[in-house]
Amino acid sequence: MSKRISAATNAEQFQRALNILAWFRNNHGASFMEASADLGVPTTQIKKELTQLSMCGLPGHFPGSLIEVSMDQLSAAVEFSAGLDKPIRLTPMEAGVTLLALEAIRHTVPADKQPAVTSAMDKIQALLPSGVQPARESSADEAQASPLFEELSRAVAQRHTVDFDYVSLSSDSSTRRRVSPDHLGVVDGKTYLWARQWEDDQGPAAKHKKFALARMEAVTVGEAGSAGEVAVPAIEATDPFGFDESEAWAQVAVAPNYAWMLEYYPFWLVEDVAPGPAGEREVMVPWTGEWTIRLLIAFSQGLSVAEPLALDEAVRHQANRGLKAYAEHLGVTPNER
Repeated sequence: MSKRISAATNAEQFQRALNILAWFRNNHGASFMEASADLGVPTTQIKKELTQLSMCGLPGHFPGSLIEVSMDQLSAAVEFSAGLDKPIRLTPMEAGVTLLALEAIRHTVPADKQPAVTSAMDKIQALLPSGVQPARESSADEAQASPLFEELSRAVAQRHTVDFDYVSLSSDSSTRRRVSPDHLGVVDGKTYLWARQWEDDQGPAAKHKKFALARMEAVTVGEAGSAGEVAVPAIEATDPFGFDESEAWAQVAVAPNYAWMLEYYPFWLVEDVAPGPAGEREVMVPWTGEWTIRLLIAFSQGLSVAEPLALDEAVRHQANRGLKAYAEHLGVTPNER
């Protein structure tokens, strides 16, 4: 007995196929693994959809009218899309990221603006396929984040200095800070304070620093007006943390199963370097010191330094120091590399 395919299933397949086609059109020669990570579709399904698309095209199906797709074992390139260059809906991953960003924004805007953000979230949620529910922050997290934001928002508006203990990822330490707060913003779903740090009692420095609210503890505010005049930071929308200003960079090879890191870390894909034999891709990473070294050690199974040699040696030196410390604690001989 033949199985009847519902109209909804056909529609979903049609939408998925066009999204895949548009993705490869905009990411020429990209790997199936990258597409799978971005689109939330298995690599086998992506290959199947591209094969079927190569049999479709403009009316008449004459040579030059069919969609042209070239594929190998690891990647694909769309040479001719027959005008089907735009996805017709958000992918589940894109919708999920948008919802998380809107949710973070909802907790940072005034109460009278929150219904508009909630309405936008509901509309995006309604467009998702049935059964797809992007992860959302817990109500406990919301309750903890909102009061701190409101307190800092008042500090920015009324020019209070702010004192707090801050856990720095670059130095792996917690220190007491005093700052003049100038701006609050959301980057990748996380809220940051742009502020100028005080040096002793000499007043605030000229350069802004970014502080994640999630790593601020024991926050207190000073008197109104104690922060001085506001200094609006210059924030580049595509580079809010100013990584482009970094003076030192490293080239790092990222294994295919670690490609997700490109979405969450300051990695820039090196377009003119072909994937390695195992599908690894080369990225540029700002070399900011200890933070970069710890990152490369923490994900050493999927990241390897291509250049400079000095960073590779620093990573090995720090890793060996850690091995020796563990060995001394356990009373064994470390296996250095």
